[in-house]
Amino acid sequence: MGHELFISCSLLKTKVPRAVQSTDIHLINTSVAGFETARSLALHGCTVIFACRNIEAAEMAVAKVRSERPSVNCHVMHLDLQSLQSVKNFVTAFQKNYR
Repeated sequence: MGHELFISCSLLKTKVPRAVQSTDIHLINTSVAGFETARSLALHGCTVIFACRNIEAAEMAVAKVRSERPSVNCHVMHLDLQSLQSVKNFVTAFQKNYR
């Protein structure tokens, strides 16, 4: 099973599609297309949360995006969708930090 990432976007002055302007969570895998979607949203001003089982891989993805624009708002959170406890922990941390 591949790693997952969640993307959270807040209302912005950029040309991000209306569907992602509110604070939402979108599940995208970390395939090339998934990473490029996250990268594009980050470069357009969205807050992007890389929520993955493999924290090291997520941190490398964030570093790659920050190498293009150091001011991007990207974060790494642990999430293992095979563990209900991990999902509960993620939700608690997400609500505490992003709501």
